[in-house]
Amino acid sequence: MGDQSYVKTCDSIAAWQQRLLEASSQSKLVVVDCTAGWCGPCRFMAPCFDELARRYRHLLFLRVDVDQLKALASDMDIQGFPTFIFMKNGKEVDRLLGANKEELQRRVALFAQQMN
Repeated sequence: MGDQSYVKTCDSIAAWQQRLLEASSQSKLVVVDCTAGWCGPCRFMAPCFDELARRYRHLLFLRVDVDQLKALASDMDIQGFPTFIFMKNGKEVDRLLGANKEELQRRVALFAQQMN
């Protein structure tokens, strides 16, 4: 799904928990892309998410394949795809459902500005 050099993929619950712990210890905002490999809108949004991760390096961008981590998807109450979750100190602070590039860009920019 594009260049993921700035997007960290969580392929296990342990990796997910470790990333959140690191982000909390650094007071970083986390932007999570809850995706599925079979989801067309998810593939459509992936390049936009990757670009945002390159642009806003002071935020932590994570990608979670909900088919791999079904328990996590259930815990996070994922109702559709893609779902973007904004987290601070391990708690959800905002959520965006659907393939809306402009709204994702707007929300990430808003949170990035607050984190500076």
